[in-house]
Amino acid sequence: MREWFLSREPRERVILVVAAILTLGVLLHMVIVEPLTEASRRAVRLEESRQATLVWLKSALRELDSLRGRQSTAPAAGGQSLLSLVDRTARQAGLRDRLKKVEPRGSQQAQLWFEEVPFDRLVSWLGELHGRHGYRVVSITIDRQEGEGLVNARLLIGLPK
Repeated sequence: MREWFLSREPRERVILVVAAILTLGVLLHMVIVEPLTEASRRAVRLEESRQATLVWLKSALRELDSLRGRQSTAPAAGGQSLLSLVDRTARQAGLRDRLKKVEPRGSQQAQLWFEEVPFDRLVSWLGELHGRHGYRVVSITIDRQEGEGLVNARLLIGLPK
């Protein structure tokens, strides 16, 4: 190869050397500089995405704290005992005859047993207990029954802590 290079005219040799240097520069750029630049861009985009997620999470946390504050300051059941609230609202929702057993668990929780209750009506009633009175479902067990949409349910309701 050296003999071939030296056999060229001086002007051709200069062109070949310049072409080799340019080719080497382009290769170095493609193999080293471009991947590093792209990795840097990806890192910046990832950091921006993480910052945006962090801002959103902080906003959601503030909103959640605000909702929790509003919920805990709302008068639970309007000063009414949980058992009388359950009885009254279950009657209004047409569930009283399906409510087979109510056991208090302290002053702010109650264990309830429903038999062959329409699932949709039960869920609506639980939503009302939560939305209007601040009580939430602590635990629930539901078993499907023979009739369409009917379930047996055992649940524990109470105020959030």
